[in-house]
Amino acid sequence: MENNIKKEIISTKFQPERAFLITVATKESVQIVSAEASQTELAQLVKSAGGEVVGKAIQRLDNPTKALYLGKGKLDELVELKNELHFDTVVFDDELTPVQQRNLEEAFQVKVIDRVALILDIFCQTCNDT
Repeated sequence: MENNIKKEIISTKFQPERAFLITVATKESVQIVSAEASQTELAQLVKSAGGEVVGKAIQRLDNPTKALYLGKGKLDELVELKNELHFDTVVFDDELTPVQQRNLEEAFQVKVIDRVALILDIFCQTCNDT
């Protein structure tokens, strides 16, 4: 009997998550801290969690949208950018509602997290290391 089983090599090498950072700058948030400085801090958090930042975007809005957090035009632009940058995680600088997170994951077809989830992930990694 002939063995027609296709053998594949599965890499066990750790591949860091490729993260794309998104900040929505409102009139209120810009007064508290600049969007750029906040995004720089977010990038450091991603690196602390073992991820690699492959891109960043800032959208200026009066208020985040209830369904998508971003404007529809910006979302479409970033979904197209995903094909170019091949990111597998999107990290938002602010807290997302469950509805926003679900809608964004459907649009991007990748994992979407917010700053709070990222910090909790780092904390849990630290707990597991001890």
